[in-house]
Amino acid sequence: MRWMAMGFLMVLSGQVTGQIIGEATLCENVVSLNAVNPKTAFASGQKAYLWMRVNEATPGSSISVEWICNDKMQHTTPLNLPYASMRTYAFKTLGIDGVWTVVIRAADGRELKRLTCTAGSGQVASGSTEIISSQSSSTVVAKPSATTTSSSSSTTVTPVKPNALTLDPGFELEIKENSKILLPPQFDKNRKYPVLVFLPPTGMSAEGLFENYVGMGGAHGSTPMESLLQGLFADKTERKRKEFIVVLPAGYGSTTDHSWMGFSACIHRYEEKVLNDLKRLSQEYSVDETKVVLTGFSLGGDLSWAISHRYPYFFCGGIISGSRISYNEPGKMDHLSKQHVKYYLALGEFESDIRKTVFEQSKQLLDKNAIRYKSVVIKGGEHAPMTFDQLREGINFVMFGED
Repeated sequence: MRWMAMGFLMVLSGQVTGQIIGEATLCENVVSLNAVNPKTAFASGQKAYLWMRVNEATPGSSISVEWICNDKMQHTTPLNLPYASMRTYAFKTLGIDGVWTVVIRAADGRELKRLTCTAGSGQVASGSTEIISSQSSSTVVAKPSATTTSSSSSTTVTPVKPNALTLDPGFELEIKENSKILLPPQFDKNRKYPVLVFLPPTGMSAEGLFENYVGMGGAHGSTPMESLLQGLFADKTERKRKEFIVVLPAGYGSTTDHSWMGFSACIHRYEEKVLNDLKRLSQEYSVDETKVVLTGFSLGGDLSWAISHRYPYFFCGGIISGSRISYNEPGKMDHLSKQHVKYYLALGEFESDIRKTVFEQSKQLLDKNAIRYKSVVIKGGEHAPMTFDQLREGINFVMFGED
């Protein structure tokens, strides 16, 4: 998750380069940027805080905190360092009993500090996704339907509701504008259509990303939707068979949305909008509810991963590029597996090391839980969206089950 641990930062002083962890300790809490009750033995399901003092950092650089239990990576939390000298902290609920190792790394992968602790016996704690803030917070819990039946199995799965999102005040929580619904040519109300939902990257709208792919396809239909389908499927018979509806939620991805304090609100904002859009679609149009796919680049990819992770019984998967795919809620991987959710994952050949590292760790988690995915490299790409051919391959793999 991305998210079992978050950081909150505060300035001390300085303007030099490098990264040195002057002090670091595991503790029971952090109050006013000070460690409270340092300890190395925690109860099962207890939250552990890692408090640290960073010196000689390059302003704007980053470090990461790795949480490892019984020699298995559980989560990695990137922390931004806006100041040269500062105190910061991360936390994680220790939901697995055993020996925990906490490693602080520089952006280039160097180990800066390593600490260990233990978690006692007991049940795995469910916990909740939280954002630390000096202001008060409100908690929003989205409510899924009571029961859903898997599209590819006769087994009835009772959904678990997603973890509460603790939302800091001051962030946008609602999209008031209507989403754009793009129907395929010669829409047939008696036919059930798959749905592809675009989500916005940082610095762009969902519609802007969609239009970029229309341009990449190089086809010229009478509408952007027709052009996209013509570019994706040159054969008319295949194109007719694979037509789908496109949903373009309003809004614009921002750097605030992709910050640790803003991303929680961003998830809430878009999942509420998308779920309402799907409800509207099911009432007004013909929708194949077993083939609803989320897609996005960068922020939009992180949103696609997080929302599909939170609602594995509503979405059959995601087509994701340039993202860490690190949001994780305890117990949800089992639901993703049982619902046969699939992912098509693309990452730039020259992406940042920190994004590559977390991306690979997330793939290992997919492997561990037998969740199907296809991972590809965007050749020559740094932080770049997938190519048009990769988009086609992703649609065929996730939406239509073609390997």
